[in-house]
Amino acid sequence: MKKKNIYIAISIIVIAIVAVASIYFKKDKPTSLLGPSPSVNSLDIKVEVSPTSTPNAAKPSRVLTKEEIVYTKRKEQAQEVIKRFSSETTLSDKFIWYQALARAELGLKNYAAAKTAYQLALQSDPANPLSAATYAELSSLLVIMKDYDSALLAIQKSTQLRPDVVSHWTDYISLELNHFKISHVQIQNIYKDGIDKSGGQYDLVKAYAIYLEKNMDLSGALYQWRDLATRYPSNQEAATNVARLEDLIK
Repeated sequence: MKKKNIYIAISIIVIAIVAVASIYFKKDKPTSLLGPSPSVNSLDIKVEVSPTSTPNAAKPSRVLTKEEIVYTKRKEQAQEVIKRFSSETTLSDKFIWYQALARAELGLKNYAAAKTAYQLALQSDPANPLSAATYAELSSLLVIMKDYDSALLAIQKSTQLRPDVVSHWTDYISLELNHFKISHVQIQNIYKDGIDKSGGQYDLVKAYAIYLEKNMDLSGALYQWRDLATRYPSNQEAATNVARLEDLIK
């Protein structure tokens, strides 16, 4: 009986020791199979809080530039006018204010909103005499947005509406050269078409002459400069380039 009591006592002591040990060692054991969550310091994350702020305080908004303030005011003005559009609002007024909104959005670099406003302007008054310039502006915006196919259609439309505006043709050609695979002959044809439809304007013929010279067509460039020298006899630039190219071709 004494031996049995001794065994029972020893068993109780062993159980107690195991229980105490398990509680002691449990403190440093991971709580999951993935191990303990890393601390901020172990991830090398730096949290900077200004002395006058709290972690939950809202960040101050960026201060607008003078240019942004101007464009924002123009945008708000256009939006207010557009809200008051009615059946009595003329097509011309709709065109003007949608275009004003588009230019304000463009100035603020809100490109998608600017595109929509330009489209609304053109839809509101397709026959507006300012449509050609608006198509050209839309084309430039679409280039920024990398929508080159739509940009090409827009600038082509501007050349159709106002073929007398040289910048429409030069923008058209620049777009073709920079973003499309187009042959030298095709570019020449666009220049010739533009020169014909614009009435042979000096700046467009000059641009064509420069293009030809860059592409080593000196005879073609000389021909264009001679044409300008003949039609603009008092223009020193044309006469100088005729003499220069004649010397190069000798």
